[in-house]
Amino acid sequence: MLNLRPRSSEIVRCLAPRRGLRYLLNPGSIGQPRDGDPRAGFAIADLEHNVVEFWRVPYDIPAVQSRMRAARLPEALGAAA
Repeated sequence: MLNLRPRSSEIVRCLAPRRGLRYLLNPGSIGQPRDGDPRAGFAIADLEHNVVEFWRVPYDIPAVQSRMRAARLPEALGAAA
């Protein structure tokens, strides 16, 4: 298993897929981080240029929690990380 999460001092890490191999990519998510990193996690696959970028970017967690409460979503979903 490859660990390609950006470190806390980084916003992006890259993977150059090798031909003939198959990959299952799980870039993370936004909200309720299981790895302790509260930044939003996503990936961009540019297969034409043979690169997959794994990104972590900050977002305004309190603003999102406020909008979730306004939408009357379950309180557990808006719990602080």
